[in-house]
Amino acid sequence: MFFNDLKSQTFRNYWGAYMPSFSLVWVIASVMIAVFAFCFFYRKGKGLAHRYNLFISAIAGAAAVGYSVLLLDILVADRGVGRHGLNLIPFWSYRKYIEGNLDYLYVNILNVLLFIPLGFFLFWVFRSFFLTSNIFGRIILTGALLSLSMELLQLMFSRGLAEFDDVFHNTVGTVLGAIIAFGIEWIISSMKKR
Repeated sequence: MFFNDLKSQTFRNYWGAYMPSFSLVWVIASVMIAVFAFCFFYRKGKGLAHRYNLFISAIAGAAAVGYSVLLLDILVADRGVGRHGLNLIPFWSYRKYIEGNLDYLYVNILNVLLFIPLGFFLFWVFRSFFLTSNIFGRIILTGALLSLSMELLQLMFSRGLAEFDDVFHNTVGTVLGAIIAFGIEWIISSMKKR
């Protein structure tokens, strides 16, 4: 039933409506903040063993911070003022989907996809700076807190519905991005051992 309901053209239409056309101001702001983040992470990581790891971590940190600014544009700044509210009922959107409303299915998928790049970047940052700590726990916490912050900003500025489901799906996207990065690292390390 789930896969039969997904139609690529409908999904593309939702993607186009959901994703904003980035304003030049937000793009410039995210690039400038990313440059500062790169300098911070590069300086902070001077104790790392290899210059390559330090450079990758600094680039990933800059990308994570810059992407977070773009998320702020997508989820808060670019939305029109109007409909707002708070919905803390877990998985209410699934009930709507089961009742036949496909809008929630597409929005949930988009909320997952939106945070995959963040999880990908966070993995490379945390992998270098927290070698022995719980990397995935830190990534999950960071993704959830960032998503929760965006939802609270939406509520404060009347820019959408702040809901549990969005935080959950954004966090799932963050985890998927981290798993993809972990898989890439595992493939690279396996190739080096040969």
